[in-house]
Amino acid sequence: MGTAWNNEITDGATVNMNFDYAGLKAARRTAQLILGGIGEILDNSLDLLLCKKESTVHHKAQELLKAIERGENPTTANRDGSISFPFTIHANPYFANDAYWGMLDTSKKNLKMGYQVKEGMSLTLDPQYIDYDTKEFKYSYGEDYEFGFNDVRNTVYSDGTNA
Repeated sequence: MGTAWNNEITDGATVNMNFDYAGLKAARRTAQLILGGIGEILDNSLDLLLCKKESTVHHKAQELLKAIERGENPTTANRDGSISFPFTIHANPYFANDAYWGMLDTSKKNLKMGYQVKEGMSLTLDPQYIDYDTKEFKYSYGEDYEFGFNDVRNTVYSDGTNA
């Protein structure tokens, strides 16, 4: 069950949607369809947008965010209401492409999905390092540390190709 998920932003017909109001709503819907490893609902609430700094996605995100904050639908001039979808923009200058964008649920960055210690080698007495005269001995132990990307079920992304 854990492998039967997709985090590419889709509205059901179009995959890797461009960043616009429809893409934003599709990202929210895609995040809600992602299940955990045993089929449980993760209930992702996207609140952080990742995009290239000063890209078209970055500029469009600023426009959409302002319209949503005012309660206005950013796709029409007749001032219909918008979805309630507060988010923060994190613009990164190192994205490879202007069209790339993604969103994540920062509340899921916790002990289960965030910083984790993974034991590489358990605590082991090294018999070759026991000194007969002083009774001094050495232990070996290994740890690996990861942050953020060890469980990506709280992220959705798009390369903006509208495939």
